[in-house]
Amino acid sequence: SDYVIINFSEKNIYKLKLFDLFGRLIIEKDEISGSDFKLKTDFLNSGQYMLEISDESLISHKALIIK
Repeated sequence: SDYVIINFSEKNIYKLKLFDLFGRLIIEKDEISGSDFKLKTDFLNSGQYMLEISDESLISHKALIIK
């Protein structure tokens, strides 16, 4: 797909990082705010990626599969 929509449960300021399976940083976005964020993925190769979302008190990791 061309994008992924990430929904946040709370309005806060977040950081987002996307890594490939080798741990290389592909995307880094700072100061994301609001209830959702549209992450463009049209340039990524098919495969699995690791998405890291953090704020001042929490870090969350999610697998992201691009087909």
